[in-house]
Amino acid sequence: MLADRLTAALPLALLVCVLGAAGVAATPGVAVGGPLTTTAPQDPAASEAGLDLDRSTRRLIQQGLRNEGFAPGMPDGLFGPRTRAAIREWQQSRGASPTGYVTGAEAELLRTAAMPPPAAADSSPPPPAEPAVEPGASSVAAPPASTAEAASNPAPTAVSTEADPQNAAVTNTERTARPAPGSVNAQLPPEIMVDRHLIRAERLLATDDPAAALDVMNEILALRDEHDVVLEDDFYFQYAQVAFAAERTENAIAALNEYLVTAGRAGALYREALELLDSVEVRLLVERQRFRDCETCPEMVILPGGDVALGRYEVTVEEYRAFTATANGGAGNGCLGPGENHSWRNPGFHQTDRHPVTCVSVEDALAYVSWLSRTSGETYRLPTWMELVRGSEGSEPGCYNELRSGDGTCPVGTYGSNALGLSDMLGNVSEWASDCWEGDCSRHAAHGGGWLTPPRFRVRNDVGGTARPDTRFTSTGFRVARTLE
Repeated sequence: MLADRLTAALPLALLVCVLGAAGVAATPGVAVGGPLTTTAPQDPAASEAGLDLDRSTRRLIQQGLRNEGFAPGMPDGLFGPRTRAAIREWQQSRGASPTGYVTGAEAELLRTAAMPPPAAADSSPPPPAEPAVEPGASSVAAPPASTAEAASNPAPTAVSTEADPQNAAVTNTERTARPAPGSVNAQLPPEIMVDRHLIRAERLLATDDPAAALDVMNEILALRDEHDVVLEDDFYFQYAQVAFAAERTENAIAALNEYLVTAGRAGALYREALELLDSVEVRLLVERQRFRDCETCPEMVILPGGDVALGRYEVTVEEYRAFTATANGGAGNGCLGPGENHSWRNPGFHQTDRHPVTCVSVEDALAYVSWLSRTSGETYRLPTWMELVRGSEGSEPGCYNELRSGDGTCPVGTYGSNALGLSDMLGNVSEWASDCWEGDCSRHAAHGGGWLTPPRFRVRNDVGGTARPDTRFTSTGFRVARTLE
């Protein structure tokens, strides 16, 4: 009986009423002479989106926040709840409206704050250098220079006229045209550049930026190919570690195979390589369980057993908008939650295209899966309660309002995936199931708990509630399912 499986179920309406008074009121800032504007754009999210910030720029903004004393988390280029909270606190400290979304001027300020301060110039003249001349070798005195010139670009005091042993046609006198020591234009030998890149990659990996670290490791491979640099066997194991962290599974497998073939069983990291290869192959199996039937279709994950696939994420605002644009409709108003007059377009808190759609009833969700089936040529449906329970095994609590700053949902996937590759199975939005309550289809089950669900009601992966199929909540959405042949 479904009632036996819903041991922790409560009416969704009760959960909403418990926290119905919760809400967020934005307080505009007052300028205190700083460079920021005091009035936020009408749509801060759209304004920031118009800046078209790439991931490297977003990492700089996050680093700027860290340098300014705020805590956005690791500079990973992803603006999640912690970054948004840090932006709001930084804006408030500057007397600006704390929207959590940067304007062009604010982005530039934070990019500047991310840069290390310039090194202080040493104005004292360099100490006089003693000429160093090999016994028996003639020397040519350096041309006279002013004190200022000598301080900014010290010249050698003596130059040997012996031929360069590496190139008899070039004298050491001619070699003085090379950049002075410390010049930014100095070219290090390829072997040293390899070591330098390795240090950079380690730093980027330590700051939780594996994608950038992998780019640096690829620069090492380019040096190898261009200059015939011989790399240590351990490099390929290090490369595999970085590729695994950057979720470039096939790159990691290729590097591990290179290490194992080259180093053999005597390799210092032989066992570690085998263990990492096992982990990489497990991930590859999970990745191969993913598919997408059409451009506007949700990404799907095949559950163990291969009989059914669930949406990797909850249906997003972007995906639902594609349906409403074609179907010329969608969910209406009358959505229950803190505040009034909510709908999927305006649930009472900020939503982007990557947030889960809310304020949709069972009837709205059924209309969406029917449209998706016609669009893709495949048969989509709402998942059953037990399919949602299966998909949530091993999941950790995700987007709940008291675990982060501010109310509302989080972009899908913010809190990662479980071992099956499914995200947001616990938290973000409670998800409609296809099951009728006790055979009575005047009430439907919903699984997982949403961002408003109190902690005492989300202790297990079989927590949920029931409601009428035409009811909409600001903390309820859905994901899709598809039976596989």
